[in-house]
Amino acid sequence: MTGFGRGESSDGGYVVTAEIKSLNSRYLDISLKLPPSLQEKEFELKSLVQNSMSRGKL
Repeated sequence: MTGFGRGESSDGGYVVTAEIKSLNSRYLDISLKLPPSLQEKEFELKSLVQNSMSRGKL
């Protein structure tokens, strides 16, 4: 199954937009495209996604 979603949130002057595209896959494969200022948060963001998803190419 494939899907696409987009969400936006703001807090304290910051605005965060997340777009997720998923493709059917037997395993969980997460690929993030982050701005340089958020590169250090990649592991933390992947962990958040892994808590909600069990399979698929995201």
